[in-house]
Amino acid sequence: MGFGSKWLGWMWSCLSSAKFSVLVNGVPAGFFPSTKGLRQGDPLSPYLFVIGMEVLDFLIRRAVEGGFLSGCKIRSG
Repeated sequence: MGFGSKWLGWMWSCLSSAKFSVLVNGVPAGFFPSTKGLRQGDPLSPYLFVIGMEVLDFLIRRAVEGGFLSGCKIRSG
């Protein structure tokens, strides 16, 4: 995107050292550090997959309805 390596280093430093907090029923539930990716066995990952598939389904249906994407016939046998 054209950002310099020094600027990217500053951004990475800010993001990698940040700590986040979430509200559970309106009450802060503590802090956790930022990390890359999901851990294997993370209970959130199946939900993220389902959300991603829902978005992909929506985009494919929209492309078909708009005439940007169409199927093809395959002969059986």
